[in-house]
Amino acid sequence: MTAPCPTLGFVVTMQFAAEIPSATFDALLEDWIDVTEARGLTCDGGGTAEHARYLVYREGAQAEEADREAVIAWLATRSEIVESAVGPVHDLEDET
Repeated sequence: MTAPCPTLGFVVTMQFAAEIPSATFDALLEDWIDVTEARGLTCDGGGTAEHARYLVYREGAQAEEADREAVIAWLATRSEIVESAVGPVHDLEDET
């Protein structure tokens, strides 16, 4: 019997700027979904208007360092996000 393949992905946390208008916040979240889906990634998690935490992975395959770097680059362009962290690519089994 063989062990199942690991679900390789990474954890993303975001802290949002205070007093973001709800339309701006909604657009930010839509852009987040667009940037991850464009790479074939799935995000589990969420949060509040203050902060969020996501597990980012690829269904049926594994997230890669290039995916992580693309997310880091996108986060750097968003002034609505005052602080963010992107963990290393690793097996997400212990994160859920």
